[in-house]
This record gives sequence, structure tokens and C-alpha cells, in this order.
Amino acid sequence: MGLLGQSQTMIPRALFLLLAVLAVGCCTATEPLTARPPTVPAAPDPSKPCFPGAYYRKAVSSTDRWEGIEGIITLPEVEFDRTRLRPGGRPMDNPSIYMGGRCDGQEIDAGLSWEVIRDTDGRVTTEGKAFRPFWRNEKWGSAPAEPQYYFHPGDTVKMSIRNTAKGKLAMEILLLARAGTPAETATTATRTYPGSAADPLSSFTIVFDAAKFEPGKPQEFKRVNAIDQWKNEGKEVQPTQTKVLGAIWHEVWLVWDHEKLPFSPDRLTDMRCPNPGSFLVEPANELGHGGEKISIFGQPLNTAP
Repeated sequence: MGLLGQSQTMIPRALFLLLAVLAVGCCTATEPLTARPPTVPAAPDPSKPCFPGAYYRKAVSSTDRWEGIEGIITLPEVEFDRTRLRPGGRPMDNPSIYMGGRCDGQEIDAGLSWEVIRDTDGRVTTEGKAFRPFWRNEKWGSAPAEPQYYFHPGDTVKMSIRNTAKGKLAMEILLLARAGTPAETATTATRTYPGSAADPLSSFTIVFDAAKFEPGKPQEFKRVNAIDQWKNEGKEVQPTQTKVLGAIWHEVWLVWDHEKLPFSPDRLTDMRCPNPGSFLVEPANELGHGGEKISIFGQPLNTAP
């Protein structure tokens, strides 16, 4: 990922929200009555094939007229395998937490990846120091290398991806709480944060090209927790002792006909690739709002170290 580069235009949050409302309103106003969605979304596939190259837990929806996905997550701790280093000393394993989707053969990833940052003295770090926003369509884009866009283990963020118009996806990432300033209450129903979704501690919004996506088309949305591996996409995973521990999805929602539906087990295909033994997945559903606690182990739990 280019440290400073963002390949497409970042917009103020207020303008982002206005454009999203106008875009959705425009599309639904012209939609023929016969094309309106049924009252119940299609069921998800029982299983899907894994794509090689990374350790990942993917929860993916059915293919239907979904409009987007959103969720609140507390970011995990990371323990790197220091025997596996790139030239220059950076670990070959790289944690990421992201959303995205697929429409008409086009796959989009967008969310947070562990990356280098620019320190207070202006120098770029030699290895990853924080999760930073990214999006990948035909090319890779990233948020500016600025402290408000650095997210750390224990921080709580709200992440969303919406199909706001033909050929466009919108990503929003809101910082709700820094590590050490937990939610004021313990249940999903009343959980509040120092920075609410209406008034976050910081926010990043971007509308980027996604040529195949279009409101009303059959498409799917996903959330993914992963250990990516340097220059390994499409290959068998490399054995590693890296661990990504304790990510908590407090709640996750799919957007259907402008309403939010919990991304619950009956609405997702559960993918644990390449080996289910590399994942510890526990319910975190105080009220059944699509929550999970996820840890990833490069060394599968069902094998000796």
C-alpha cells in the first residue's frame, strides 16, 4: 500500500451522507414496481470454496438485492512470528479486518489493514504500527498517513460499506473509542461510546469506483478477519506462529430494502480458510445482533506447535 496515496477523492462526512441519501432516493424512485425485492432475502450458500493465500474468517451473505453492510468492532491484539520477516525486517504476516462484496464477478475489499505510519518526527516507520483504512478495486487506495486515521488494538470503530449509486461503493470508518476508554454499558441495546456514531472521535469517508455494483442488482456483502501473507495471494498459506487475538464484532447488520437486518448465522456462509482449526469463533450476541469474537492462529489449534 502506498503510504501517502489515496487514489480517489475523500469527501467531508456531511457531504458523503447527503450524496448517499440522494443516490439511493434517485435509484428507488425510478425502479419499476415489478423489480422490487421480495419480502425475504435468499438463503446463503451452505458453503463456498476458499481462495488460497491467507488465513481468514469470512462471513458472506447470500447473493441478492443487498445494499450494504455495517458493524461495530473492537480491534484485536497481534502477536507476530518474528522468524518470518521480509527484507528490511517487516513481518511477512499482515492482519486485516475489512468488509466488501461481490457483484457480477467483481470482488471488492475495503476496511482496515496493518500498515506503516508516519511518526511524529515525520519519518515512515520500518514496520506496521496501526490499522489504516484501505480499499481495493482495480487498484489499491489508502487513507492519508495522518494520526486520526491510525487505529490501534483495543480501539472500537464502526465500519460500513454501501452501494450508493451505479458503479459506486461508499466506505465510512468512525472511531468510537480509543483503547482504554471502553463502552459505558455492557449490553448492545444501550452500549454507548465516548464518540458516538453521530459525533465520532474521528471519521474517514470515501466513495470509490466499483464498476459492476448497482442498486437493485444481485450482489453479496461480507466481513473478513484475516492474516494476509506477503506476496502469497493465490498460493498455499505459509506456516506461521502469528496470532491475531480477540477481535470483537459487537454487532453487524446487512442493509435490505433500506432496512437493517442482523448479520446472524442464518444469513451468512461461514468460511474458515484454509483450516477451521486456525480459528476460535465465539458468539458475542447480547441481543442477537450479528456479533462474534474471533481469534486467528497461524498454527492451528488442533496441531502441536
